[in-house]
Amino acid sequence: MTETATEAPIPISAQELHRFLLTAHKIEARVRRRFIEGLLQMEEYELYSPLGSPDIYEYSRRHFNRARTWTSEALRTARALGSLPLTLEALDSGKIAYTRVLEITKVATPQTEAAWIEVAQKKTLSFLRSEVKD
Repeated sequence: MTETATEAPIPISAQELHRFLLTAHKIEARVRRRFIEGLLQMEEYELYSPLGSPDIYEYSRRHFNRARTWTSEALRTARALGSLPLTLEALDSGKIAYTRVLEITKVATPQTEAAWIEVAQKKTLSFLRSEVKD
């Protein structure tokens, strides 16, 4: 009888895999942030033009298969993170996920971001979204 994926022995311990996943989560957050910051620079300096795109939205669609709404949200988030250092640090450290940063940056100011980060860490994403809407 052949082994299936679920029957194969686990190659590393739970703790080792957990540490790996935590590290990957932090790296993913930093890569996402750098991507949206790069996209913002591409827009601000109109660097999409020499690459054959009429605007940042077409550039993002053509090269990354991203919809206009995704690109718009990414640019808005990147701009907002420029004035929200605590949110930026929380994202980079893996304390809050990018999806929560998307919500926080809709409403946070430098004066209120610590409170929004606390909500993002302690409550569900659904709760955070409802608070942002109010």
